[in-house]
Amino acid sequence: MQRLLPPTASHFPSMLQDIQKGKRTEIDALNGALVRLGEQQGIATPVNQTLTRLIRYKEEAGKSTPLP
Repeated sequence: MQRLLPPTASHFPSMLQDIQKGKRTEIDALNGALVRLGEQQGIATPVNQTLTRLIRYKEEAGKSTPLP
């Protein structure tokens, strides 16, 4: 019998865990850094910028609204 799901299927990313706990994530060190580097080089990074803003929003919203 072949397993389709790895044994880690029930694990959740640390960023999700941080949001669920109302903590700050590492989004600024990851995607935020790419946005800053892009700005320095004159390269648009709209996807990274959007992801960074969405995660920051979720961080703020999580402080007042519990997530499932």
